[in-house]
Amino acid sequence: MKLLYIKTPVWGQKKLERQDKKLSDFFLKFFFEVNIVLEQKNKKRKKKKSETIVNYRLLCEKMRFKCP
Repeated sequence: MKLLYIKTPVWGQKKLERQDKKLSDFFLKFFFEVNIVLEQKNKKRKKKKSETIVNYRLLCEKMRFKCP
């Protein structure tokens, strides 16, 4: 399975690389779509990068994806 490399925190990329065999296409698609939404919101609101990372952590928890 090829992973989509998008703007994600470094820990997110490492986790995706380790567990890519366990991830489904649906999860990758969902993660990619949510990432686009977050990027658009960040551009409009000019959020800090740290706030985006918190959003990714919440996303992982909702998807029951192991976060560091």
